[in-house]
This record gives sequence, structure tokens and C-alpha cells, in this order.
Amino acid sequence: MKEKGILTEEEFMTQKSKLFDGVAPAGAKVPLKLDLPSSNPFDDEIREIIVRAGMLKAIMKYKEVKGVDLVTAKEYVESL
Repeated sequence: MKEKGILTEEEFMTQKSKLFDGVAPAGAKVPLKLDLPSSNPFDDEIREIIVRAGMLKAIMKYKEVKGVDLVTAKEYVESL
């Protein structure tokens, strides 16, 4: 997203930090599902995509399904 100009360097570093703060040590089992409260099954699906494929894939899925613009999709996915 940084390379496409969607995120500034500062936004990229902030998001990178958020993603890697909870990274498990090498060899540790990483859960496939996040233990976060959910308001609906679609949010669970988006969280699962974040875990398995990353934020960009989750944003694109949300954008596609909900028919919203990229900024709206990004903000929503980041709010999860």
C-alpha cells in the first residue's frame, strides 16, 4: 500500500509496528483465529483473512463485498 501511495511512510511504519508487535517467536504456534469480540460473522471472516493473508487482502475483500471505496474499506478493516 505504501508503494501504491495509499499509505505515507509514517502510516506504513505505524501499521507495520502494530502488525509485528505481537509476533510469536520462531517455532511457536500461531493461532489461526484472533480472540477478539465479534459483532457479526463477516467481521470474523475479515479477521481470518487478516491472519491468513494480510491486511491488504482483507481490505480488498471488504471493498469488493461492501461496494465501498478503498479508504472506507481500509478504515473499517483497521478498526477491527
